[in-house]
Amino acid sequence: MSTYQNKLVAFIDILGFSNLVKESETNDSKAQMLLSSLKDIESFIKREEELYQFSEDVGNNTVSKLKVNYTQFSDSIILSTDIVVPEIDGLKFHNINNIMNMCSLLSYLQARFLNEGVLL
Repeated sequence: MSTYQNKLVAFIDILGFSNLVKESETNDSKAQMLLSSLKDIESFIKREEELYQFSEDVGNNTVSKLKVNYTQFSDSIILSTDIVVPEIDGLKFHNINNIMNMCSLLSYLQARFLNEGVLL
């Protein structure tokens, strides 16, 4: 039986995705824009994952705990990260670094798509 974990999750929907796909059938520039945006997100995600892996390899647990997991399918992008609540002398301290990191990634994705005229 699997156990549940507390996570911070963002569900992002690419608005008008099906229309973009339909338009890309007859409009090469739309097809290029769509493909370019999705490949850019893929390479951004890969760079982030390499940073987290490197941090773990060198023993930097501070950065590796900020890891954001990505899933992309159809017109949706799912981001999730652990909610880190360290305990010091029996007191719990909420760590907002993961929330700030998630907001930063969301901002990047919104800016990237908005630059192409696509809303998330």
